[in-house]
Amino acid sequence: MAVPETPELVKLIKLSGLRLAEDSTQTPYAILETLIKTLEELHDQRLTVLTNVSHYLQVPQLEALGKVVAEADLPVIIIEFSETRQVNYFKSCQYYYIDRDFVLW
Repeated sequence: MAVPETPELVKLIKLSGLRLAEDSTQTPYAILETLIKTLEELHDQRLTVLTNVSHYLQVPQLEALGKVVAEADLPVIIIEFSETRQVNYFKSCQYYYIDRDFVLW
């Protein structure tokens, strides 16, 4: 029987039956918070890209998520596809608006 030197993490998790607590996957905010905290625990410093978060979170939840990301000190980019500027929605973030034809920045 041969075992690879470095087993794949995904396969190990699947075989072990490891699951997230159910309350950590009940709401979009809980899922995103769990994702950030898991990446922090794994010391994963790869860039995490989230898209269209504003479709799932309210302003207070987005602000709370911003605090979780800041405390975790992880590289995270949130990309929002929107026809209009949403500066008020992203007050606690570094927000840059780029229009469809890349003229307005």
